[in-house]
Amino acid sequence: ALSVHGISLPGLPMVFIGFNDKLAWATTTASYDYTDVYLEEVTPGEGDAPDTVLFQGEQVPVETVTETLLIGFAGQIHEERILSWQVVPHHGPIVPTGDELGLVDNVAQRLSVRFADGRPEHSVISFVDVAFAHTVEEAEEALDGFGAGGANWVVATIEGDIFYSGSSFIPVRPEECRTFHHLANPDGVAPFFVLPGTGECEWQGGLDDRYIPHAVNPAKGFVVTANEDQVGSTFDNDPLNEPHYAGYDYADGFRGGRITELIEAGGRSHSMETMSAIQHDTQSGFGRWAAEHAVATIDAARAGRYELGPRRDALGEGFATLEDLASRLQSWDFETGADSVATSIHSVWFTFLLDAAFADECEAAGRCPGTTERGNALLRMLAKDDRLGILAESGESLLWDDLRTPDVLEGPWDVMMTAWEKTPAKLEELFGDANPDSWTWGKLHRKRMESALPSLGGGASPLDYTPEGGVPRPGDRSNVNVCNGGVTGFGFEC
Repeated sequence: ALSVHGISLPGLPMVFIGFNDKLAWATTTASYDYTDVYLEEVTPGEGDAPDTVLFQGEQVPVETVTETLLIGFAGQIHEERILSWQVVPHHGPIVPTGDELGLVDNVAQRLSVRFADGRPEHSVISFVDVAFAHTVEEAEEALDGFGAGGANWVVATIEGDIFYSGSSFIPVRPEECRTFHHLANPDGVAPFFVLPGTGECEWQGGLDDRYIPHAVNPAKGFVVTANEDQVGSTFDNDPLNEPHYAGYDYADGFRGGRITELIEAGGRSHSMETMSAIQHDTQSGFGRWAAEHAVATIDAARAGRYELGPRRDALGEGFATLEDLASRLQSWDFETGADSVATSIHSVWFTFLLDAAFADECEAAGRCPGTTERGNALLRMLAKDDRLGILAESGESLLWDDLRTPDVLEGPWDVMMTAWEKTPAKLEELFGDANPDSWTWGKLHRKRMESALPSLGGGASPLDYTPEGGVPRPGDRSNVNVCNGGVTGFGFEC
């Protein structure tokens, strides 16, 4: 008999994360790069003939897929919609044009997307097989068939065995399509850019399983996975210089690091209670390394170091406000509870810091990396990582310097002070109160859980899980019990 408990996903006929009477299994996103975008050279069809794309020297007809959607509720169909889209047979669907890419009026070039759905039928079978597994060996055999997307699988048995597998379908790209280097070859090709669709950058099968991370009963006695880089292939800021390319866009590692820290602190004496406490940990990873630099900036301004004295004096009595806010950060334990004032101060200051540090580069490039990427860059800039370029004049990363002021050489203290100068007014605006004691994190950082089923009468769905405006929530982007409120535009809801 089969006895399985757990959770699933809509449309999946088996348990996705769960346990049977012999073992339990769970997963996190592996963040492998299993999707490519191709620039297709299109020749419009004449008359009723389909459009074609150039591929390996031949014109290949574009296919049209049509699907009828039946829309209804409670067994009653209220509407039919017919959708059609074009598909490049050897790549995938063609993306609707968009003015951001400058392709709106260019019918000769279109973008297609290839996604490694790999072996979807095998992936479903994997969930069936793992539900019947009793040992890590059986679980490994079951999960090795998973191929839809990227996943980190962890398994533990009642006998005390543990197992990790990153088994997924990871496309192998030709070496000539991995030539980009941010310094040596900035015009090179890379899988995380748009690739030529004419046949030069086609997948050469999937990465052999022996090159994908696995672990069985590791010597340290535990396995941690939290969306971070599994083997450190991106630690040198170059995901393409490894023998095998797997991905480039991983989590920053704060969550995985914190989990490891707490597990090691507990040694071999962990229980359900301690593991639950780890799962619900809300200490800020970004706060642990950034807050000290925020405090040091105010200390430097107070002492007049790094030419910050004139900026301190220009603030007048406002500098006393900054000193008060910095003192609250200095005494912060980095816990991000809903009643924490320091978390609010740090989050607003850090949001301004991201903008102050990278607005000039984003403006010059015409687009901006995400919060995680900019946060990781800040971490390296503060550590004076020479991979980001160190200026001989200042000994600091060239990224601190503002491209818009060629006659001035800015450094970290200038940029961090700029963030500080904007922080008090923004906090007062966000909270509608000038008293810092009222700036508690839960007023900004709120969780809203809305039903996917709309209200038939309009407005909020009766199935919404939280009241309008959400509920106060601890945490931030960099803690174990993560609640990803974005910082762009000071939108801290999650």
